[in-house]
Amino acid sequence: MILWRRLLSPIESALVMLVNVGHVFKSYGQHLKACAAMVRMRLYEVLSLLPPRSFEGTYNSLLRLLVAEFTLTENPANTTTSLLRSLCHANDSIILGFWLQDTDHKAIEDQMEPNRKLDRDNVSI
Repeated sequence: MILWRRLLSPIESALVMLVNVGHVFKSYGQHLKACAAMVRMRLYEVLSLLPPRSFEGTYNSLLRLLVAEFTLTENPANTTTSLLRSLCHANDSIILGFWLQDTDHKAIEDQMEPNRKLDRDNVSI
């Protein structure tokens, strides 16, 4: 059996969880926001390594997540992941503007900790 077929069930479960996580944040607060962003980032990493045909059935849910990631809609679970810039083509800056342009400071910040909160950050002033 091909490895990616064994991964389909956990991938589909992660997608369903991320699509429906909004009501959890309303009930349990915003402290789960960074955890959801980490799950989303790891899911994107796994999906980028798999052949696109392997997860064709999940395109609907995946498209919802990607649109929310790009537009930062009113979903309380949304925080941008640092992986997004690395997966985008250089010409995407036409659509997304300066948000995609890397700076030296941003690259260093992303390497230190991509999903930290500023109020608990000992490094920032």
